[in-house]
Amino acid sequence: MKRSNLTNFTGVFGVVAIVVGLLIEIIATIAEFNTPSSAEGVVAGATLLAIGMAFLQSRSTILNIILLALSALGFGYFVLVQTQGNWLWTVLTVILVAILLGYFFEVRMRIRRNHSNWY
Repeated sequence: MKRSNLTNFTGVFGVVAIVVGLLIEIIATIAEFNTPSSAEGVVAGATLLAIGMAFLQSRSTILNIILLALSALGFGYFVLVQTQGNWLWTVLTVILVAILLGYFFEVRMRIRRNHSNWY
């Protein structure tokens, strides 16, 4: 029987951080698109997503990849706005953040471990 992550404080804190991070990212993007204050809001939301991902410790590989991608894209949006539309630095930032978050949260190891269950 699988035990839920929501039975302890860290799991609940992770879910709350993810929900708040997503809300902040969405509101900051919609409210003032392509402004420095919007970029600051999105990077705060992306940081909360990464923190929530660390506290949730989900076993779902798909959920981890989605949260990792949203967080990396949030950091990329921040760089895009701050560099006034320089796509090179934006793409490099998204790739670097995705690699770092994937390494820290051991996403690659989980994918390799669950690979035998996909067939």
